[in-house]
Amino acid sequence: ISQEGRTTFVDIDSGFPICKLGDVFEPEFIDYEMDLKSGEKLILYTDGLTEMRKNSGEFWGADSFLAYIQFIGANNSVDLKDKIKAQVEENISKSEQDDDITFCVIEKI
Repeated sequence: ISQEGRTTFVDIDSGFPICKLGDVFEPEFIDYEMDLKSGEKLILYTDGLTEMRKNSGEFWGADSFLAYIQFIGANNSVDLKDKIKAQVEENISKSEQDDDITFCVIEKI
């Protein structure tokens, strides 16, 4: 999330496994670097967040997540975290979830 509030996805090929699947496949970990300016934010999340079911039963989806972040316009990382958490809690209270939902908001000071 830029200083001006623009939201974009980081351009990487795919995510990386965070579970113990070593018996199934050998994960490849790639280092990434990015420069954040003061006030810019980075959200790391598991696929459970975007695969969370909305009240309608549909997946939230990456595009809807990005649009939500743009819509709420959070000024700081604590506010952003609280608003995402509230959205998650509202949705999971009304539908079953099949996966963990984990996210982390990082803000450069």
